[in-house]
Amino acid sequence: MPKSQPHHIQPIWPSLTTVVILIVCSVLAWFGFVDIATYLIAAYALVMGIARVILRDKSPWKVRSVIFDSIISFGLAIGLVVTYISIILI
Repeated sequence: MPKSQPHHIQPIWPSLTTVVILIVCSVLAWFGFVDIATYLIAAYALVMGIARVILRDKSPWKVRSVIFDSIISFGLAIGLVVTYISIILI
């Protein structure tokens, strides 16, 4: 009998920390602290990318290869900050 959840989601702490960070950032943005929310999401993406590089095959979450996951995380972090700063400068 198949499990209701796929094997690659265990353990659940990376998903829960992501949800908590996004909820906190949403509340911060709602109260007008968009810059702090943006930098917090970028910092979290950077930390998760570094964790993926350090943990490699022992990482609790895997989408593709280590290099792919890391590049996506680093790209999100850099892209968010650059986009936010460029919007401020307009």
